Amino acid sequence: MLPVEYIFALVCALIYAFGTLLSKRAFSEGVGVARTLFLFNWIQFAYFLPFVFFVDTMPDWSQWLWPLLAGLCFFFGQLTTFTAIRIGDVSVQTPIMGTKMVFVAAFSTLLGAGAVPLSWWWGAFMGMVGVFLLSGLKFKQQGNVWISIALALLSAACYGLCDVLVSQHAKDFSPTAFPIVMMGVNAVLSFTVIPFFRGGYGEFTRTAWIRILSAGFTLTTQGTLLYWTLSHYGKATAINILYSSRGIWSVVLVWGLGAWFANQESQDVGNKTMSLRFLGATLMLVSIFLVLQG
Repeated sequence: MLPVEYIFALVCALIYAFGTLLSKRAFSEGVGVARTLFLFNWIQFAYFLPFVFFVDTMPDWSQWLWPLLAGLCFFFGQLTTFTAIRIGDVSVQTPIMGTKMVFVAAFSTLLGAGAVPLSWWWGAFMGMVGVFLLSGLKFKQQGNVWISIALALLSAACYGLCDVLVSQHAKDFSPTAFPIVMMGVNAVLSFTVIPFFRGGYGEFTRTAWIRILSAGFTLTTQGTLLYWTLSHYGKATAINILYSSRGIWSVVLVWGLGAWFANQESQDVGNKTMSLRFLGATLMLVSIFLVLQG
């Protein structure tokens, strides 16, 4: 029987893949990136806010710096992600984000969040390679590709540090209050993206609202479960390697439900790309096996 925290990580991966497809369908309705980011951040904060009523002990405010830093890391992780997408190629930016697993392992060691077994390191690196192959990474020497790569690496580092801070300090501050403060900081910082709006929310059609809200609540649900798991069980490196199985789920869902989501990816890619994705999926499964053996 798998430990409950590992099961939660795998469930989060499945929900994330489903939420991503919902987001892609929402973007087809003309929903802008900046408006989506702002809306998602406040949905996340609203999602966590009711947890105030379940805080059984007062937060240790002497530890206030940690949720603040986690919120900053989360926000800048999002900001650099969307900037990388805007100036570069998504086919480069997305697989680079797979390096988050390695950053989590590195920060866990540097910040003393817990010993990382050698098998987990192998799992993290193999999982990262698997993400690259799942995405069919192709480096094209054009435009601002290297700036996009640098921003994607910075984003992965920010998200990785955020996960380690949650894993290491949430229990000391308050496992329930920590994400509330963290998401509150993230929500307030999201006001800085308003100048980048290309129109108002009043331009959204009824269909666009349904799709973007469905995507927002789906992704927020998995985010809530993921950070609750990190704050209560720790094991940031193992959980993130298991969470990276979202790459496998995304392939499965595109094949099985792509037509429903108006996603033509499975029809557009060639045999070579699909072979790389199968190889990437195999490496992801091996990385998961290494974590379970560790």
